[in-house]
Amino acid sequence: MISPSPTTESGGGGPLGPIERLNFESQRYPDRLHRLSVPPPTLWVAGSSQVLQRPGVAVIGARAASESGRWAAREAGAVLARAGLVVVSGLARGIDAEAHRGALEAGGVTVAVLATGIDLCYPPEHRALLRDVVRDGAAVTEFAAGTAPLPFHFPRRNRIIAGLSAAVVVVEAGKSSGSLHTVRHALDLGLEVLAYPGPVDRVQAAGSNALLRDGARIVLGSDDLLQSLACCPELVLKDAHGQIPLGLVPAPPGEMGSLWELLAEGPSTADALVAQSGLPTGRALAALSCLEMEGWIELRPGGQFRRTAPTVLQSQSG
Repeated sequence: MISPSPTTESGGGGPLGPIERLNFESQRYPDRLHRLSVPPPTLWVAGSSQVLQRPGVAVIGARAASESGRWAAREAGAVLARAGLVVVSGLARGIDAEAHRGALEAGGVTVAVLATGIDLCYPPEHRALLRDVVRDGAAVTEFAAGTAPLPFHFPRRNRIIAGLSAAVVVVEAGKSSGSLHTVRHALDLGLEVLAYPGPVDRVQAAGSNALLRDGARIVLGSDDLLQSLACCPELVLKDAHGQIPLGLVPAPPGEMGSLWELLAEGPSTADALVAQSGLPTGRALAALSCLEMEGWIELRPGGQFRRTAPTVLQSQSG
């Protein structure tokens, strides 16, 4: 393998403006992508490469989306953008495109991860949308200029979508949807996965409903989306006026707070939390029980506790 050069290059202007080439060791290469088992050795970026350093929220789903699914994706993009978050998606037809559009309409920032070279647009009818994305956000790809959208490029693109994100939101996905590839990468990275429920007879919802069955966090609307994301330690959410840092929730008091802070790194078992806290077993288990009853944590399949969006958020944001 050829070792990547630690350089950052700017290319000439094209339809999307100047193109920046980021090699693996470049200072501007997104730190989050180093977590991937196979990070892209080179990235081509149109727009702001600085945006790629901010943890985003991926909004993904079916290309052949239902009308309600398209509306939900557009609303999700707008809600996330108004909360100050970067919306990450893949520019595909359906859910992806609506998420980008929602973020743009709300005056926010969005990132399109491409399965083509940076000089191409797929699907071609999204060229104007891509130009809008790049204006304040970015388009990024690991594929060299002139690379066509071959089928095996899309799973490779999906790992970058997960890599740039702190959480993944699935609006609609069929049982064999490519969005599920993104989810698998997200789970490997320990990210939160959220999903919208859909009618059991809708083929576009079969995959997303299965995610909910298997433990994904359910999203029932825009307020619910932000409440669910508030448990992600990497994200700082702002209210509609940009004043209240909803993601910075005060820790619960005393021993409950000690255990709450230990869960900032991700889910953990009761035994591990007791050992890490240094508390007597009985007191630690009592504190865990209180945290669960008051809605600060939840017990997930496999016996692991994880943070939830505590009810204190509602009083803070109201």
